[in-house]
Amino acid sequence: MADDEGATRRPAAHRARASTRAQLGAGLVLATVAAMFVAPHIASAGEAERQWSPAVKVLDEPFDADGRPSRPPVGGSWSPWASPGVSLTAGEGQLRIDGMGAAASFALTAREAQAADVRVSSTVLAVPTGGAYYAGASARVQPDGRRYALTVVVRPDGEVALVAGRVGPSGTTPLGRTSTSAPLGTPLVIELQATGSDPTVVKARAWADGTTPPAWQLTTDDDSQEEIAGPGGVGVNGYLSRSASDVALSVDSVQAWSLVEGSETGAPVTASPTSDPTTDPTSEPATDPTTDPTTELTTAPTGTTASATAATGATAEPSSTPLPGSSSVGSSSAGPSLSPTDGSTAAGFAHPGIVMSAEQLVFVRSQIAAGREPWTSALARARGSWYARSSWTPRPVALVQCGSRNNPDIGCTAETDDAQAAYTNALLFSLTGERPYADKAIEILDAWSAVLQGHSFDTTLYKNGRLQAAWAGQTFTKAAELVRYSRAGWAPEKVARFEGMLRTAFLPMVRDGWTGGGANWQLSMADATMNIGVFLDDRAVFDDGVGDWRAQVVSAFYLTSDGPQPIPPLGTYVKADYVPTYWFNPLAFVDGQGQETCRDLGHTAMGLGAALNAAETAAIQGVDLYGEQRRRLVAAMEYNSRYLADPSAPGWVCPRPPDAGGTAGALTFEIGLRHYGAQEGLALPSTRAWVERNRPTRSGIFMNWETLTHGS
Repeated sequence: MADDEGATRRPAAHRARASTRAQLGAGLVLATVAAMFVAPHIASAGEAERQWSPAVKVLDEPFDADGRPSRPPVGGSWSPWASPGVSLTAGEGQLRIDGMGAAASFALTAREAQAADVRVSSTVLAVPTGGAYYAGASARVQPDGRRYALTVVVRPDGEVALVAGRVGPSGTTPLGRTSTSAPLGTPLVIELQATGSDPTVVKARAWADGTTPPAWQLTTDDDSQEEIAGPGGVGVNGYLSRSASDVALSVDSVQAWSLVEGSETGAPVTASPTSDPTTDPTSEPATDPTTDPTTELTTAPTGTTASATAATGATAEPSSTPLPGSSSVGSSSAGPSLSPTDGSTAAGFAHPGIVMSAEQLVFVRSQIAAGREPWTSALARARGSWYARSSWTPRPVALVQCGSRNNPDIGCTAETDDAQAAYTNALLFSLTGERPYADKAIEILDAWSAVLQGHSFDTTLYKNGRLQAAWAGQTFTKAAELVRYSRAGWAPEKVARFEGMLRTAFLPMVRDGWTGGGANWQLSMADATMNIGVFLDDRAVFDDGVGDWRAQVVSAFYLTSDGPQPIPPLGTYVKADYVPTYWFNPLAFVDGQGQETCRDLGHTAMGLGAALNAAETAAIQGVDLYGEQRRRLVAAMEYNSRYLADPSAPGWVCPRPPDAGGTAGALTFEIGLRHYGAQEGLALPSTRAWVERNRPTRSGIFMNWETLTHGS
């Protein structure tokens, strides 16, 4: 890293308060009967009012056959999936789910129960304490996992939330939300209906078993390009929140009917048993539990009918509320969004909530269980890495002292390596449930919190002190967040000691940036500050980091709308007349060019990687930094990845040829590509080509295993 000089802290006046969505509590009893109907026909203006009735039963599973569910009397075969330690056992008219501990999930998919218009029915009873149970059902399940999904969240106070969404390769796009109530301890019936195409109309309702079914409580539609218009399989799934106690669950039955248009009357016809499946029913997980069991919709979409919005009541928030999660799509004005609720705290933070959300972890687990790429290869690379070695021994020091290019190197390499090892092991534990990974991550975190007192910094010898603290702070916090909000068993007193280390050894070095830092310094310090704020549940610290990000990102990557030259970075020594020198004297300024592009593309990638990491964390916490700087970040990704891939590409504006500046450029951009490309549907041809060339990515400094965590 180059050595930038300067002296004073940036004034706090620029700090922006980051708004966040209120996190909803979760609760208790549940029984589900899910119904989904889908028919290939052209929708009319009155599509939502059309009536549908059962015609042919395509799935009938009474769970009378003893053993693991495999082949129902009607419907082909099940593809079952469950978290490690969870068992699925059928018999005597019930599916028993044993070992369903906190954060565990299961799913059953009947891929051969194909139907265009389909109703799926299932009854589940769960009585957890201290948290919520999430029941799900799916329709139009495609071979690649796409589907329409309903998640029902039951709270201890009897309130029931229904969340409808479309699940795709990168997560869930919310379609609608509503709420109702049911007596505690009573099985709850839920129904989800999806009919037609262009648009597909999605309806849902929930009621206590044994009472009269109500009218549809939620009606919305999907007319997007990602609409799932054809027939598919059906499925059910469940998830127990991280804050809940272990509990045994049971499912009484699962049924599905294809539908015909007409009033909802008439007895359905049972289809003939299907032929033997052509695939092993256990060869891939069922509908992976990415109906976002750990999230809840907090605002009704524009297309939701009055019955849904009225039922939502006081829990709904205006559509201007910032986007809350990594599965959100578009800007805050684009419509409804999902908000993590499980693991939320009094400060309003969602946990885990640093780069990886609970819903993203569930999604990645399901892709790995299905053997899908690029996640499977990325997991293998992480498992086989140096950082995942069981023999890894942490090397903490009391005072980290780092000179330019780590000369001197007193604990510098040891700290960044140990931080990466801690995160690698924490991530592998979160994805595989294998205990040794958790133990190793805790060992590393505890070793450093027991010894580290601070980081030296001056402008003569220990020039990299602040940057070193940012790098390690970015990565240690990611590791600690995953460990803390899992079943890793991190002792509370050790957690408190780690918190103290963050406040004393890291936060003073990164909060509010530094007057002399370049773009990659400033953005890494902002990212570290935000991460520390999330882990500490400290809203003021998090908001400072968001304010720093907002202040610095506009000076790190240029847009022609900024004026004839880039905006000087706030709170630094750089004034307008010094901007060209600060930007390494380019021949011109063009959209997407970075402050360090003419220095080298590696340092530019570090700054951009930090900016994208921070935007992802902010999204999980309800702040839409992605939307605020969409054009700037997309332009930066496209411009710089173009020259990383092809130094001879036209349009280069620097006095020297492109310099890769090491391997940092090959470690990042996955997070931004997933959000802007996969979720928002933007075309990023240069970024995509560069990312796909480097998959699966490795770990380096604070850019860690991005293909594994955010591949798309």
